[in-house]
Amino acid sequence: PRAGRRAPARAGPAPTPDPALVLRPVDQGSQPGVIGLIAQQTGYATRAFWRDTASAFFTVGFPVMLLLLLPVVFGDQEIEARGGVPLTQFLAGVLAVFGAATAAYADFAERVARARDTGVLKRIHGTPLPVWAFMTGRMTSAIVVAFVSLTVTITVGVLVHDVELVPRALPGLATSVIVGIACFAALGLALAAAAPTARAVPA
Repeated sequence: PRAGRRAPARAGPAPTPDPALVLRPVDQGSQPGVIGLIAQQTGYATRAFWRDTASAFFTVGFPVMLLLLLPVVFGDQEIEARGGVPLTQFLAGVLAVFGAATAAYADFAERVARARDTGVLKRIHGTPLPVWAFMTGRMTSAIVVAFVSLTVTITVGVLVHDVELVPRALPGLATSVIVGIACFAALGLALAAAAPTARAVPA
């Protein structure tokens, strides 16, 4: 509330705008295309992921740490139920899938729910950025991070524990990984939609 009435301001000459500050229409030809827009949003989302220490650790560092520690604790014993597969061979695949699932399912769902809770998804409608580009970039980033986690875990298994890669199984592995990560991302979206808040997603 005002403390008292003020004298009305006298109308003076309109100020001359600075030519450098005048807003000009954006050249539509300079806007990135669909691929460029998705790549731009993917880069933003990936950079935000690596800046989050907890997400980077549990998605990439934690599977590698378990792969290094569990064989030391239990020894490189054979798994009879798996037809005599060495423990390190079994763990490498399991932990690689664990990291990919964490990136494309748990972490991705929590980030989408957080963007909804903080009003980011709603405010995007008032910007030139399409919502589909924002979401596609985040989903692509989750898939990229999942592949990074999977590749790092398998590489550590090969270098440290002599995990064997079967060449004839690689096409099936690549297909199952791509389909699996896409399914994890779709489940992550469903989880984000069902969870009342971002804090409820991990539970």
